[in-house]
Amino acid sequence: MSMNSDPIWLTLLDGIEDAVAVIARDGTLQGGNLSFRRLVGMPLEGSLPKSTTFGDFIENLSSIPSLDELAASPKRFWAGDATLRRTDGQERKASCRIEPMRSPDSAVSGFVVTLIEDTDRKAHQARFRLFELAVAQSLEPVLITEAEPIDTPGPRIVYANKSFTKVTGYSLEEVLGQTPRILQGPKSDRNELDRIRFALERWKPVRAELLNYRKNGEEFWVELVIFPVADETGWFTHWVAVQREITEKKMLEQGLKAAKDDAERANRAKTRFLANMSHEIRTPLTAILGYAEILLDPDTEKPKHDENVKSIRRNGKHLLEIVGNVLDLSKIEAGKYQPLLVSESPFKIAHDVIEAQSVLASEKGLRLSTRSVGPIPVSCLIDAASVRQILMNLVSNAIKFTGQGGHVEVQVRAERSEVCENGNCTTFSVIDDGCGIDPNEIDRLFEAFEQADNTTSRKFGGAGLGLNICRRLVEILGGSIKVTSEPGKGSRFDVTIPCRMPPDDLAADAQEVAVVARATSARKQIPQLTGRVLIVDDSADNRKIIGYFITPTGLAIDMAENGHQAIQKAFEKDYRAILLDMQMPEVDGYTAAAELRRLGYDRPIIALTAHALSEDRQRCLEVGCTDYLAKPLGMAELHAMLARYLGPDRDEERTYLS
Repeated sequence: MSMNSDPIWLTLLDGIEDAVAVIARDGTLQGGNLSFRRLVGMPLEGSLPKSTTFGDFIENLSSIPSLDELAASPKRFWAGDATLRRTDGQERKASCRIEPMRSPDSAVSGFVVTLIEDTDRKAHQARFRLFELAVAQSLEPVLITEAEPIDTPGPRIVYANKSFTKVTGYSLEEVLGQTPRILQGPKSDRNELDRIRFALERWKPVRAELLNYRKNGEEFWVELVIFPVADETGWFTHWVAVQREITEKKMLEQGLKAAKDDAERANRAKTRFLANMSHEIRTPLTAILGYAEILLDPDTEKPKHDENVKSIRRNGKHLLEIVGNVLDLSKIEAGKYQPLLVSESPFKIAHDVIEAQSVLASEKGLRLSTRSVGPIPVSCLIDAASVRQILMNLVSNAIKFTGQGGHVEVQVRAERSEVCENGNCTTFSVIDDGCGIDPNEIDRLFEAFEQADNTTSRKFGGAGLGLNICRRLVEILGGSIKVTSEPGKGSRFDVTIPCRMPPDDLAADAQEVAVVARATSARKQIPQLTGRVLIVDDSADNRKIIGYFITPTGLAIDMAENGHQAIQKAFEKDYRAILLDMQMPEVDGYTAAAELRRLGYDRPIIALTAHALSEDRQRCLEVGCTDYLAKPLGMAELHAMLARYLGPDRDEERTYLS
């Protein structure tokens, strides 16, 4: 269809400011917009003469490639200068652009001719200057390179705007003549770079995201669009890359991904933990309930009773240790674990741990020992309870992973180290000749719920909490923990803890501290006390056990089942102390303690509770309790508490109001 008779063509072309004409493959004029008609002096209305050809309005036709040459050329268009011949005989100078019109099968069906008179070039130059200023002042970094070579070393940079130099830290002089590789580094995505190169080889625009590097080595992410530009002749001459920094976006994405991965990893770890915990809790419970059934069997031989009772106690302590580890981990993760510094002998701490683990070691046929390496302090300020817990875990593990006939030793030495804030440290080394640890597994051992072997059929028990708690406690105390091990030859755990002491407190040799340890580790005698105490607990079994523990001290005992009865009975007799369970029906221990103090009871109130966190102890003291014991109670622990407040050296008239 001729453009002269097609209203759509006319409408589109008449809206273009430049002079545009369409010619057929043979050069005949098919039509032109209003700007073209004005430029060549043709009528503004009506159809153009059908006999008009391309050569009728171009004077220097010989300097322009033939239409056949233009149709066969790989160039997208031809551009150059032309002399126009108007219908009135006047000549005009203009720039000319001829672009083939191609059908879907790439066949050339005609040409579009665009003419810009020289008098209009100033306007075009002004528009180009405006474009140049827009690029130069753009807030987005813009980089222009040569078109080739696309392969190594790549096209050279010929232009960079101010935003580019500001973002990258390079000056314009530093990047001119360089290639964009100047922005790449070890973490730049090679696959993404290959994808960009693949598009450039085909002269196609491409969008990509890349990790780049500033001049100072700092990493930053960019989203960039790269597209080719051609000159007046239609050849591609340059690449333009417009960038947008997206570092914050990528960091957010990476943070979300890391959080998702951490959550999934934590879920997997906790799933393993629950499976392990179920196994670890059920194992001692099975033994406890089983031995209890044996004791109840009338046919059980009397000599075996003591053995069965010891098994029940041993498994009960193991179960308590598991629960304690879970609570400790909970306190640490909640940021509620507070160090408590006391004056204590480091050697005594190690000696106490060895004594506590001696029964377990003897059952496996192991030898336990402790020794000092060089002079060590007789005493120093240290969180003795936390250090004991750390060593108990490490020694227990050493026993677990050491075979019959093996040896576990705890060494104590004083040293100066930058690890400790004041330079004075005590290092406890737990050394065994057991099965050892694969070096690749050491770091993972300190993660919560992890063991060197996480399969359900693993040879050694444990919930995988002990070493994680050790590491977290050591960090809270401001120390360090180090592991060296060799499979088949044993392991060594070195725990270095700050230990404040004056220089003259160093013992001359190990004999002095050994004497201290032996003196303090002698078996404590049951205290002999006088007077009467009130036991308050809603559990009949607990009242019976507490009464059984207290009876050997000589104290008389009365009992109450809840806080209401405790308040009623407290003033009926001269009770030297009240042992008060805190979790009871009707009136709990917290309410009862507060009411007893309000009513004037000024003797010791010892809180008994299965809530074992530090904040639980504080709550008990705040409502008026004098001291605190966590359940399950130990006989020696209870005797020590009673002796502290009811011993013969205590003033009978002393007031214990909080």
